[in-house]
Amino acid sequence: MIPIVISLRRMKKSIFIVICFLSLYGCISGIPLSKREIQNFMSDAEYRLDLQNTIQRIEKGEIESRRLQIIYLILQNTPEHHIHNLNGVTGNKVFVHIDGHSEAVFDKDGKLVKDGVNDGSYNYFDGTRHPLKHFAFDIHPWIIWGNSSKDKTSKEERIYGYVCDLEIGIRKALDAKESLKEIKKENWDKDGQLQALAIFILIQKEARTTSLFSLFERDISSITDQNIFDALKNLAIGFNKVYSSSRLRIPYVSDGFHPPKNEALYSKADLAIKTTDPTQTKLVVFNASNRLLFDTYGSGRINIEIDGKGLIQLNIGQYIQVIVSRGEHHLQLLHKDLFNFRSQHHIDLTGPEAYVKIWATLFSNKVRIVPELPENFASDFEPVQ
Repeated sequence: MIPIVISLRRMKKSIFIVICFLSLYGCISGIPLSKREIQNFMSDAEYRLDLQNTIQRIEKGEIESRRLQIIYLILQNTPEHHIHNLNGVTGNKVFVHIDGHSEAVFDKDGKLVKDGVNDGSYNYFDGTRHPLKHFAFDIHPWIIWGNSSKDKTSKEERIYGYVCDLEIGIRKALDAKESLKEIKKENWDKDGQLQALAIFILIQKEARTTSLFSLFERDISSITDQNIFDALKNLAIGFNKVYSSSRLRIPYVSDGFHPPKNEALYSKADLAIKTTDPTQTKLVVFNASNRLLFDTYGSGRINIEIDGKGLIQLNIGQYIQVIVSRGEHHLQLLHKDLFNFRSQHHIDLTGPEAYVKIWATLFSNKVRIVPELPENFASDFEPVQ
């Protein structure tokens, strides 16, 4: 009995820790997307995967509505188990906050996973309440870019993991196919729903099969594991074709992205320089954008304006230092992908030195005043010339 009691105590403790963690994590992780950010990202998805024609066919009613309902039901029932057990890992368990946004992943020993590959992440949309938008905003970018800069898995590996989760979604959807009639048939919005549907229609087209939809036309008792395996195999083929590097339309954007006119003075001196004027601050700004997401196609360059004056363009891994007066200052940041992403920020400088980290995001830019420079700053960053 003792081992069982100990096991139950550990289980209760683990559950308590998970509940506490998610309660805190749910309060501090992620921010909702603005309407403009949603529209920009969906326009980007339409361009990258060439979805416009398929979206138009859906809007015109040229795609059978039952197929759209089937896609919705499958995604609504698809968990995220295998995609958090990549790189040969097994035993990871995913816990999702009641709001559907924040999640945490714990390994088989009850330790929080932080390997950069299988970590929990912030979901912009809940997979159960908004399955199409969850795919469009959370799964779609993960397939292209992975979980973090530490994620070295290939798109093929990520697709394999996701297709394994889709198997669970398909089986659950088959059991619940009577609920298809409760899913709307039309009037899908362009804020993620149409795009997700178009991707799955395109996947079936690229695989040259309708085996997935055929499953739902049969009596469930006649469906074999081989039938489901064949549908999954075709899904994997379609996914890999749609998301192949040769098919993705990703332009190199920085060629036409020019620095701002320099209207504010900055120092090219050594970082050791200090200001002796008690009314001034030495401000160091460094671009710490994610290289995996933004370096390959040149979209990690950020133009900086301070107090309405052009300052500089910083590439990833570059920094600039400028002497400014103490007090509040206004920063405007701009990076270019398929669209111009401009953001406004206010910083309050009160001491002799200040360090400001800036970075590009998928939809905007971020600014954070940090207490000190990163540990490997000298090797990871260089002054702008």
